[in-house]
Amino acid sequence: MRGMVPTLPDLDAALNTDGLPGAQQWLRRHQARPMPLDTQALLDALRDALRAHASLLDASPEWLPVVVYPHLRAAGLRPPQLAAFYDTVPLPPLRLRFPVALADRRILTPHIRSAVLALASAPDGQSVAVSTRTSGTRIWHADAPDADPMLTLAAQPSLARALAWSPDGQHIFAAHRDGTVLGWTVPEGETALSLSLPGASSCAASAEWLVVGSDHGTLHALDRAAGAQHALSGLSGPIVGCAVAAHQAWAVTRTGQVVTWNLQTGAAQEVCTLGGPMHFCAGLPQAPDQLVVVGAAGVALLSTEPPVLRWSASPVDAPLLSGALSPDGTRLVTGRADNGIDLWSLEDQSHLGVFWGHQRPAAALTWGERIWSGGSDQSVRAWSSIDLRTPGGALLHASSVRACTFSPDRTLLASGARDGAVRLWCPETGQLRHHLSGHTGAVYDVAFSPSGAWLASVATDKTLRLWRTDGSRPPVILREHAEPLTCCTFVSESCVISGGRDHCVRGWDVEHGALRFVLSGHTHWVRCCALGAAGLLTGSYDGTLRLWDVDAQVTRVVFEHHTGPVIDCALSPDGTRAVSVSLDQTLCIWDLSSGALLQCVAAHTAPCAGVAMLGASSILSVGQDGWLKQWCAQTGVLEQSAPLGRALDAVAAHQGQVAVGDRTGNLWLLDRSGAPPLPSA
Repeated sequence: MRGMVPTLPDLDAALNTDGLPGAQQWLRRHQARPMPLDTQALLDALRDALRAHASLLDASPEWLPVVVYPHLRAAGLRPPQLAAFYDTVPLPPLRLRFPVALADRRILTPHIRSAVLALASAPDGQSVAVSTRTSGTRIWHADAPDADPMLTLAAQPSLARALAWSPDGQHIFAAHRDGTVLGWTVPEGETALSLSLPGASSCAASAEWLVVGSDHGTLHALDRAAGAQHALSGLSGPIVGCAVAAHQAWAVTRTGQVVTWNLQTGAAQEVCTLGGPMHFCAGLPQAPDQLVVVGAAGVALLSTEPPVLRWSASPVDAPLLSGALSPDGTRLVTGRADNGIDLWSLEDQSHLGVFWGHQRPAAALTWGERIWSGGSDQSVRAWSSIDLRTPGGALLHASSVRACTFSPDRTLLASGARDGAVRLWCPETGQLRHHLSGHTGAVYDVAFSPSGAWLASVATDKTLRLWRTDGSRPPVILREHAEPLTCCTFVSESCVISGGRDHCVRGWDVEHGALRFVLSGHTHWVRCCALGAAGLLTGSYDGTLRLWDVDAQVTRVVFEHHTGPVIDCALSPDGTRAVSVSLDQTLCIWDLSSGALLQCVAAHTAPCAGVAMLGASSILSVGQDGWLKQWCAQTGVLEQSAPLGRALDAVAAHQGQVAVGDRTGNLWLLDRSGAPPLPSA
């Protein structure tokens, strides 16, 4: 763990001998910042984690951040406090995501000693400008943020409320609280522009123009080449955001008025009025007639010619305070009042997830090669923004991940969530391949056809949807079920089955959607299903499993032992065994030919949520207790386990790759040959 892993015994000794002061000294020796939470609860949580997981950490010390997490939560630490703790130690390159946003971040905290007011990333992403309450405006190299600033801009009369770069990166402009607007050359730092525009509150620059919004409802425009100034007055309130591209300018007022202004003709028009208060606006570089606006109530994507609201969405948990657009105009980040940072896709028009890290709201955001955020907690952070994977390595949904599965060739990973979203990912790169929308209820299961050409999904909206994985045509939608659906699988390339709360299993023709057969026998919801060489296995809320002969449409074997609903099931690759998990917290291993119970173990301390075969010799289970466990398929003996720290809802495995879905919208990826491996027993 870059200096941490080889010295875990030293940390343990420091904690046990000298308590928190010893841990502080250990962190200083390993070039990490002192722990910011000087509490007995934190100290006890660290001790408990090290003692409870001593054998796991001895074999796989890179799991320390994982195993500590549930102990910190049990000690009462909230996500912002957890993020503050994780900032104190160097972290390993885990292929996992934690809700404390373990980011590829660089923190300017040693240089930021007051609230951050404004941020601006240079067009090439190589530097970032930061304005603070007490230190004026400074510019850092993006790859050396812990070094001294490369440029400190002098002669600043008051606080800079907004910053903007010229597209060529040779000038930076600042709008100051006293109405002074200054421009400097970069890297020389020489003053190139000085204007007095009372109430200057926001600014934006193009190759030809500098536009400045004011608290008095006036939008100013400066022709950078000719020096001529123009003004558009009479807006409904203070201007909180402005944007400019070519000869078109936009502005949004605090009260929600959105205005567009042609700087060549002088023509202006009101696009619309949204519910205030508003905070940010930006034009989309790939669509000059489109504008994204951020307000406390949510985000909105607008067309200006003609004025049309294309899409809007409300924040997930808290009002929004700030925003920044990606350089290509396809994604948006917003700062929230509860200290989180939301990520949005403007292409898919969806919420992708939330990052945690700041202890106070991120009132300033900018997006270059990375996302930069700053706020009144006196810190500036940089977040990875290369794709839809979180900085720590997992994939994001906006709500609980209820289902996941790998394609037969392992080139795709499908996931379904409580909000109805179905997504296809590349498991090697983490890139989103397709966002499949249409379900209006929670998605409970997803399944690939044997060739991987089709994906089936079922949801509580009572529909089975069949998607082409290459996105070549709209889905086939089957609506014949009278009750919500909870499971699906393919019997063959041409036949898919679905089961749900109507107690039945139905078989369908893939191409035409015609009903082929109905299997009846369960006396309660059919919750899960699996197909193998021995036939079709289904599990039900009636506590039983059934092995079906699909061709004859009869039950071959009934498996009875669980005292609660069967929540998931799987078949061994050799077709000799079945495994099931239940809300009764047990895992059962069955002989397929006779139906005999081979093993029953108390698998979790809370209801089980999912099960999968990891090859022929191992079983994986997940539970609402937050644990991922691996069992011997022959003996039922626990081989290894890992606490992931939150309620888990789904698990899938294929040729060594493992995916786990949890209730916070994370789709965790583990690879037995990657980093970190599943720890040895």
